[in-house]
Amino acid sequence: MIAQRGVGILIGALGIGFFGWSLVRGSLTPVGTPRLTAALPIIKQGPPAVHPVLRWVEMTSRQHGWSLNRSDRLLVTWNEGDTWYRTPAVDVANGPSNAWNATRVQGFYALNARDAWVSTWVHHGFFRTINGGRTWLKLQAPGAGWLDFLTPKRGWLLTFGGVAMGTYPSDLYDTIDGGVHWHLVASTFSTHPKTSQPTLPPNLKTGLTFQSPTQGWIASVDSYYYGSQPSPALSKTTNGGHSWTWASLPREPGTGSPIGNPPEFFPATGRHGLIPLVSSPFTPSAHLAQTRHVVWYQTNDRGIHWDRVGQIMQPTAHHSRGLDISFISASHGWVLWSQGRHLWRTRNGGRTWTTWTIHTPKHSGVHLATIDFLTAFYGWAVSIHGELWSTADGGKVWTPVAAGNS
Repeated sequence: MIAQRGVGILIGALGIGFFGWSLVRGSLTPVGTPRLTAALPIIKQGPPAVHPVLRWVEMTSRQHGWSLNRSDRLLVTWNEGDTWYRTPAVDVANGPSNAWNATRVQGFYALNARDAWVSTWVHHGFFRTINGGRTWLKLQAPGAGWLDFLTPKRGWLLTFGGVAMGTYPSDLYDTIDGGVHWHLVASTFSTHPKTSQPTLPPNLKTGLTFQSPTQGWIASVDSYYYGSQPSPALSKTTNGGHSWTWASLPREPGTGSPIGNPPEFFPATGRHGLIPLVSSPFTPSAHLAQTRHVVWYQTNDRGIHWDRVGQIMQPTAHHSRGLDISFISASHGWVLWSQGRHLWRTRNGGRTWTTWTIHTPKHSGVHLATIDFLTAFYGWAVSIHGELWSTADGGKVWTPVAAGNS
């Protein structure tokens, strides 16, 4: 997670990028045809989750936040993570008796402490809250996938349907009423009348973000791994998603299998943004040491130009716990790497970094899996065992939170 104010998450098993993602494609609707399903009665929050084993945490304030447990159920807290409550995910086939723990979350987006959307595995289940998760409205979406909202009403949904003939079919929908109506704006199955090219890139997507009602980005995995200068796949739209063109970044010679991520802007509609690119150097020593690195690109003009500003290189053993990223501004952020025992911190957008071993007093052998910072001092983390931890000094000392250790 790069941005901590307004986060879109996908859950699943592709194992690409910083997280594993898997999507289910919705049915195709002609361009311009709205989707409308009458809202069902409002659903209240569920009971407290007993002994939650968490996967990640996303706090919108010191008290309120979201989490996902190991069974891919969305949880919400109002007391700094001491207690987590279930959120509704109604399995239509099994009826309302299983309303609180029936289906797995597939896509989630929190715009702020009040407005959030969640899509589930079963029957395109789609829910919206306007009060931080205390009550939910059940709507109907044309599919499940990446969700991105600029305002409580204006948003996009990017679906994904697996692999077909070497391509990755997907559809892009938009809404102007918070998810009640959806319009298909682009698809890998439709072509542009002038170029005869698909209106949506057919490669494997890894993320979606919109900076304005007209300008947006889709990140993908570079399909050309072994060229002399492979580059991350990044697409850009300037007409609300109706057509997409390749957006170039400075290329990284001698790297392979780069994994792109959509840019994150601070604020979401601002000029300053970041993109992290994860890849592996193609050198004999780096290959033998299984070295990976994160390269940082920064823009100060809304993504017209991108400059490479720095990198972190790190050996990754077979038992490495991977990588997680949390930024609170275009300059200030953290990287969790090195098997969950070390944090890296930058105050200048990735140009320079400081690093330290995390300290967990009276608790030995703690390995963190994901991090989330709210300010320069306050942050939360989930350990590899699903326990919740917090810090008040920028990540040097961590203490357990009751719910994550019950």
